[in-house]
Amino acid sequence: MNERINLVKTLGITYKEDIISNMIVALLENSRSFREIFMSQFVNIKQPSDFSIQTYTRIPTSVGIPDIVSVIQNDKTCYLLIIENKLKADEGYKQTLRYSSKECITELKNKLSISDRKVEEKYLFLTLVPESTPISSSFINVSYEDLIKKIPPIIEDVGLKMLYEDLSNVLFEFYRDLNIDDNDLILEKFAEKTEPERLKIRFRKLMDSISEFPNGLTRSPIGEVVGTGRVNYIVQFSKDTWRGQIAQKTAEGKYLLNEDTFDIHVECTFDAFNQSFTLPLHYETRPYLTKKKIANNAVGYEQYLHRREIVKRIIHGKIMALDDKSITCFNGSNQIANMKIILTDKTTVKEFKEQLLMNLRKISHIVDEAMTEIKGK
Repeated sequence: MNERINLVKTLGITYKEDIISNMIVALLENSRSFREIFMSQFVNIKQPSDFSIQTYTRIPTSVGIPDIVSVIQNDKTCYLLIIENKLKADEGYKQTLRYSSKECITELKNKLSISDRKVEEKYLFLTLVPESTPISSSFINVSYEDLIKKIPPIIEDVGLKMLYEDLSNVLFEFYRDLNIDDNDLILEKFAEKTEPERLKIRFRKLMDSISEFPNGLTRSPIGEVVGTGRVNYIVQFSKDTWRGQIAQKTAEGKYLLNEDTFDIHVECTFDAFNQSFTLPLHYETRPYLTKKKIANNAVGYEQYLHRREIVKRIIHGKIMALDDKSITCFNGSNQIANMKIILTDKTTVKEFKEQLLMNLRKISHIVDEAMTEIKGK
């Protein structure tokens, strides 16, 4: 007998958030096995069989429309669960902050007729990409990988079973072969044709595979920059001695910059379109302010710039003394140096990591020496 057609793949609905949200609602409402595992594993509700559930999609509020809203309750306890479902799309403007706001919660309680009960709110950020972090700290990040691993397709209704089984199979296929091995060819693992979501996961796994960075450097979470149709993935390397104070605001709401409101860091940037890794060294305001914000919403920039020029001059002098073609001086408004990671079709993951650590070691020595010199002046 031939293997049956995968309905989710055939209909092209794998990444259709509204449709997948409808499927999750149907599973929560109509499958006891799915519902009880989901409630215990992801909502942290003990004895889920003691609770009833009513689940809805897209209830409008004055601050936005959450993807999924559930009321989970019994005679003693009532939970309001809000799920933001993210497959291909990123979080909208302050979406999770708006959905966890008092205003949103009050409106949902009134619409769902639970305003007279003592309600505990719970929030889930259900995402295809584990590296996607919700803006609101109230939301707990749950990946689809966790979902399909922890909830098997043992669904009572035959139609729902087929749909969930097919979704699980498509997602297992997505997550397969995302690991990074030292012997892999780096450019094959980060080929342009690869889905952006896979690239981001692989980039995170690549950085996670490095257990320690030189000279006390620490790294940030994986971020991304989107522009002109391209997606770049970045991670920053820095240390406490490379960062000054966070700029305070004046009574008029302007940032108060001075010599100590700086942030020095190295960015490892992967350009998916050009299949290249770069390592620019940045000296920026803390927090980062664009040129426009500095011009219109900051004071004291001259003091900040005076210190920046001194540090830049010291760093440039040390770079030129090295006579190393892999590291060059730069005079941008943010970037003050740049390093090359040379890649070929035969460069392995191990060789890439060796180049990355070598470059970080070189530049961190230079910055450390510059910071020591500036303290003595």
